[in-house]
Amino acid sequence: MVKISKIAKKSGLNYHTVRKYLMVLQEEGIQLPEDQLVDFVKKIKALTSEGYTVKQAIQRILEKEDKSVEEMFAVLLKRINELEHQNRQLSDLLQVYLSKINQLEERIQALPKPKRSFWKRIKTFFKVIS
Repeated sequence: MVKISKIAKKSGLNYHTVRKYLMVLQEEGIQLPEDQLVDFVKKIKALTSEGYTVKQAIQRILEKEDKSVEEMFAVLLKRINELEHQNRQLSDLLQVYLSKINQLEERIQALPKPKRSFWKRIKTFFKVIS
């Protein structure tokens, strides 16, 4: 249960004004969490002071909020598409690098095994000259 006095105090509006706004919201079947009500009644007040009726103000606020959700969805969808494209490019690049690594491994395995290590050859060289 929403306390009208609490919303009125937080919004800085008159108790009776807030009560009227909440009644219209209820009539319209609009239920909002208490933390969103304060901002919502402030928006209603701003629009009614511009000449809108309470119902018109509510509809206008809801339309704006719907558009912002649609805009956010469009932005997110665009970003998802960009990330999918980037993911495909990186996947292709990874396949190229894995292919090159496999080729290098094959070439390394094809090299002849060294007869003696470098250090053993150096030791042998110094033994021979001394």
